[in-house]
Amino acid sequence: MHHARRVRNLERARSLNDDLSHFVEREDSAAPNGVLERFALQIFHYDVGTAVRRDAMVVDGGCMAALDTRRSAGLDVEAAEGLGEQPAAKALPAIAELLADASIDDETLSEAVEAVGNFHGEPRAKEILLHAAWHHPSQRVRQEAVETLGELPDPGIVKALVDLAWRADDSRVQLEAIETLGDVSPEQAAGEDVMGVLRRIVWEHPDPEAQSEAVETIADHFGEAAVPELERVARRHPDENVREEARDALGEGKGHDDKDDDPGDEGEDRGGTTEDG
Repeated sequence: MHHARRVRNLERARSLNDDLSHFVEREDSAAPNGVLERFALQIFHYDVGTAVRRDAMVVDGGCMAALDTRRSAGLDVEAAEGLGEQPAAKALPAIAELLADASIDDETLSEAVEAVGNFHGEPRAKEILLHAAWHHPSQRVRQEAVETLGELPDPGIVKALVDLAWRADDSRVQLEAIETLGDVSPEQAAGEDVMGVLRRIVWEHPDPEAQSEAVETIADHFGEAAVPELERVARRHPDENVREEARDALGEGKGHDDKDDDPGDEGEDRGGTTEDG
């Protein structure tokens, strides 16, 4: 009996999938109200493959229907990922609601946060990501929000990331913000001196781990322009681990601590101490 019921369910699911594909291919905005949602909702109750489920979730309303009926194991993540394909007017409020639901797992929420990066130019997208980065109880979700912030073509992104790098109450979120600063494009920077911002973190941030992260970010993203600063850090930084990070980036490796080798460097200003970022 169980086998026969499963066969019937699979046949019904395939039939529903055909109907879904029909609407998706036509992009039929004139479909009767609720038809697409009904197809999407029904298909989640059958034992079907990922491809069939994804067809259900790309139709208007399908992702929300799936997330509202989280009784089917393993569907949350796919539905959350599919939110990025929905109209912003539907998807962004749905994502904000998800992030406020303590019953939803971190993996699903992280996919939902990542989907926000698809909505370039939507002020609500930045608002959702900033709120998640600062206030969400999950460290994983906060880090994902910080990383996704770096994808938004917004001239205020550098300031937002700098604030997180200095003031977030979780050191891992601070490190994520510092790393994300290295990915900011010139268009996003909008004239901000990103390397100067990172240089200030190297010399003034209270956490040596954040200082080392800033050294690594400078080395990874600024090419030859980074060399003078890395050399200065390798010689003059007060923290041994930070100096080691700079030497590694320069290819000098361990055992080469020449902090006091250059007397003429005594009067040299420490890089970044006058930068505002």
